[in-house]
Amino acid sequence: MQWWLPRIGGLLALLSALFFGVYINQSTSPLFKCIELVLVSLGIAGMGWFLERRYRTFGDVLVVTGLIMLYLTSVAAYVLPATRVIESPITGSIVQGLVLAGICVVGLLRRSAGIVLLAFCFGYFLGVFMAWEGLREGALLAAGILFIAGAIMGRIPRLRELPWIYITGSFLVVIAFPAIALLRMVEIPRNVPVQIFINAVFAVSAGFYFLGQFGDPGKRSRILLSLASSLSLLATGLFFRSFYPDALEWASLVLGINMLVFALGVWATRGCGFGAQLLFIKASFLVAVWAVLHFSGDLRWMILALQTFVVAVAARRAREVAMELCVWAVAVASLLLYLQASVSIPAIYSFTWWMMALYPLILTIAFALLLPAFNVGELSLQQVDRRWIYWIVPAVASGLWY
Repeated sequence: MQWWLPRIGGLLALLSALFFGVYINQSTSPLFKCIELVLVSLGIAGMGWFLERRYRTFGDVLVVTGLIMLYLTSVAAYVLPATRVIESPITGSIVQGLVLAGICVVGLLRRSAGIVLLAFCFGYFLGVFMAWEGLREGALLAAGILFIAGAIMGRIPRLRELPWIYITGSFLVVIAFPAIALLRMVEIPRNVPVQIFINAVFAVSAGFYFLGQFGDPGKRSRILLSLASSLSLLATGLFFRSFYPDALEWASLVLGINMLVFALGVWATRGCGFGAQLLFIKASFLVAVWAVLHFSGDLRWMILALQTFVVAVAARRAREVAMELCVWAVAVASLLLYLQASVSIPAIYSFTWWMMALYPLILTIAFALLLPAFNVGELSLQQVDRRWIYWIVPAVASGLWY
């Protein structure tokens, strides 16, 4: 807050003065107004650079304010009618990209992490701008370049907070497409590199986790890995559900297998911690989504029952109550589908009949696995305990089977 508030205040004050100066004279051309904004932005940044020798804090505020104004001017040169001198969205994107590169260079030369972080935030805004203008490949390319640049510069000690920007920003550019579709028509070409983009970003993020590029294997690295997996799942679901619903099942399968490989890798190299378990659950969930979408019909409850078993195995190793709740949620969903499917009795000894016979057994085994996970021991008849619920499950399963 100490760093941002003075700069935001300076920016708002200067913007109010500049917009008053630009719009008070309606007879001037857009080119003149745009040049005026560029010169004022550079002048403020230059004045700040000159004054910071004597008034360091004040001069630094002016430098950052001038750089922010310069980027906003590059956006206004295409967006605002009063200053519009660029007609092509491709040209407008290139101009914004060049300004961002200049801001980032200034931040590195001045050893200012704040300016670099600011440049990356504006860079992802550029990706959303491209998505708004229908430049889908351009938006993904811009996000990919920023992701790679952030991964390289994130190794600099003073830029240790950069992974929070380049991991989240890359996925948020993809999520922007269905969000923009709520406001205007978004044309998506048939060749879909989005799935490749999502899987590549997630794979690189998981690779950095393996190599320790997120720091020591502590809370920070686990949160970043969980964040990357959650955002990749969300981006896949929103994008393909909005634009290519028929391809959602295969997109889920590819991402699920990718996550499963990295979950097993994390499990093998760093142990069966909560992060590895959570990644494993997300991977199995995506595979289950593919199966439910691909094998439509009465067997969907059996797929969710197998998912219950998978989650229960992970919960036993993770020893986390959150995993236990996840097991119950998936089991209840499978039970609802099971009751809906059991309205029509299948033929005896048919495939569906055998699945219905095995269904209670899978649930019983899944919940039985949880008993040693939470150290049940000997339960007292005089003391009410939530773990008694697990002893009721076999009785309920027997009733379902009957």
